[in-house]
This record gives sequence, structure tokens and C-alpha cells, in this order.
Amino acid sequence: MKVLIVRDRASAGGGIVTYYDALNDYFTVKVDYAMVGRPYAMYADKRISILEKSTLIRLLLDYSRLIYKIAVFRPDVVLVNSSIDPGGRSTARDCLNVLIAKLIGRKTVLFWHGFVSGGTQFPFIGGNKGVVCRLYKMSDAFIVLARQFKEDLKRWGFKKPVFVETTTIGKELIENGAIRRRQVPANKRSLLFLSRVIREKGIIELIDAYSILKRTHQMFQLCIAGNGDDLRYVNDYVAKKNIQDIHFLGHVTGEEKFKAFGKASIFCFPSYYGEGMPIAVLEAMALGLPLVSSQVSGLKDILEDGKNGLILGRIEPHEIADRISELVENDGLRDRISENNRKYAAERFHPRRCAERLENICRSVVTNQ
Repeated sequence: MKVLIVRDRASAGGGIVTYYDALNDYFTVKVDYAMVGRPYAMYADKRISILEKSTLIRLLLDYSRLIYKIAVFRPDVVLVNSSIDPGGRSTARDCLNVLIAKLIGRKTVLFWHGFVSGGTQFPFIGGNKGVVCRLYKMSDAFIVLARQFKEDLKRWGFKKPVFVETTTIGKELIENGAIRRRQVPANKRSLLFLSRVIREKGIIELIDAYSILKRTHQMFQLCIAGNGDDLRYVNDYVAKKNIQDIHFLGHVTGEEKFKAFGKASIFCFPSYYGEGMPIAVLEAMALGLPLVSSQVSGLKDILEDGKNGLILGRIEPHEIADRISELVENDGLRDRISENNRKYAAERFHPRRCAERLENICRSVVTNQ
């Protein structure tokens, strides 16, 4: 079986890039890639070309490349990766990727990594009867990252098979085929937030919770890893409040990311953003970090209060502070959660497991089983 994967180019950054970079070494079928997506300077290893900066030219080149790849590689299935985003740009782009694959006569699987859930109408121009929705429905199967997303698709009139999958952990956390082990830090009050820095991720509420904790115990420290649209605002907020021992690490990858996880004792993720299944949460679990987290989107399917971490009922500073304190003060609970997370992640989120499940989905579509 041959699979052509339509995915974001490396300079687009984000979860889709991390996902396929990790899975690539574990595929047992023939795989090729057609790269798409807007490039960002922060993720690019080299200077972004003028052609890539021009949206129209880039789209035309991307579509041409997809047609060429299908003609030369002759895949049994084309796997298109997309997201339903509020702005709709990638949604419009990727429904045309589906159309191209279907017009050339290829089985097509659409993998939605991000989602806007809820409501009775498909969340894009035209709703359930619009052109975009109808183009997406041409796919032979769909993959989503949460059961609630599957329910949404069924409600919007999608009749083809829908598979619920997970994301994976970054390849920098794998060594000799196994998930790396980290040394547990002596300071059990070391907190880590690692994600795109936007307010909807609950970063301000976390900082306010940290400020509450800091009043009672000076050993608390907070590391914030990641870039994002609200990073400057968050920096100014911390400076204005004169909150001590908050360290901004910027965008971390490779060994720097592993070190950031290694210095933490609790991973904090109080997001109320429209997540799919955040890779950073899975990576924290894989390295044995207990969580204080919300249960947005796909996290509802994998997080259980008291087993994987402590789940937030409300994204509110005092509740976040109370849940962190509960973990800090209960060594047995923290150790139990740490071991549960390590075992569960090795079984479910290792890229070998994810690659195997993805291949099985594609194989079932090719064989109509």
C-alpha cells in the first residue's frame, strides 16, 4: 500500500508537523508527502522565499505539486490533514486538496487536527449545504481527535466512516525506540506551561493562580515555554504585577524541550481554547508529569481526574491554585499519577503505535472493510 500525505510544510510549524516528523520513522508502508501551508519565520530553517510569501503563488504551486505527486507516486490513498478554523483559510485550501485527489480517482482520508465544535451547522460558509461542506464529504473516511468531533460530523450529515485517533509525542522524547526517562526534580513546586501563548490557553489565569501560591510558599516557580500572539501582553502583565520567578523560555524544540519538561514537577494546562488533542499534554504524560488541566475537546477522552492528573471544573485562579496545592501536598497521589501517565502514554501515544493505527485506517479504506 502507498499513502500520499498532504501535510503542513516544516516552516508552517505546529502540531501536524510534529505529528508526522515523529511518525515518519515508524511507517511500514510506502509513504510520500505533499507539503502545503503558510510558512512562518520562527519555524523556518532558512529564509522564506518570495514565492512562499505570496499566498496566491504558494497555493498554485502547492496544488500543482499535489497533482504531480499523485501522478508520479500513484498512491492507493491520499491522506489530507486539515482543521476547521475560525478564519477559514486552511479549511478552504484543504477542501480543494480533497477535490483534486477525488477527481484523479484516489481514495481519500481527511484528518481533522483542529475543530470548532458544537452547533447544528457545519462551521463554515454555507453550513451543511455549502460548497465547502460538500467537497469535504467527498472523502472516503474521516479521522478526528475527539468523540465529540465525531458526533458533530454525524450531526452535520457526514455519512462516511469516522475514526477517533490521538496525536503523538515529539521524536525528541524518543531514544533507541523507547520514551526517554527524566530525573524527577527536587523542587516539587516547579510548574511548567508549554504551548502557544494565547490568552485562550488560560495563561493569565495560571499566572494569577501562581501569584496566589507564591504568597504562601516562595519555592514555587513557573516556566512558560512557547511563542504566540499574546506573548508580549503576558510579559507586560507579569512585569506590571511584579510577579517573581516566572521564566519565559520562548519556543523550545529538541533537547531544550526535553530539559524544560525535566525541570518541572507539575504540568499546567488550563486551556479553554478549541483544542484538538494538544501534543504538549501527551508529552508531559509520557515523561511522567502529573497534570493540572482542563478537559477541552480530545482531552476528555484521555484524562481522568485523580488518575492522569487533577481536572479543573472552572478556569479560575483560585481553583487552579487549589488543584496545584493538592498535588504538591500529596506525594503518594503525585507518584501514582506519574506512573499511570508514563504507562498509558507508552501504550497509546508512542509514534510506533500511532503509525500502526493510521496505517490500519488507510488500509481499511483501500479494502472497503
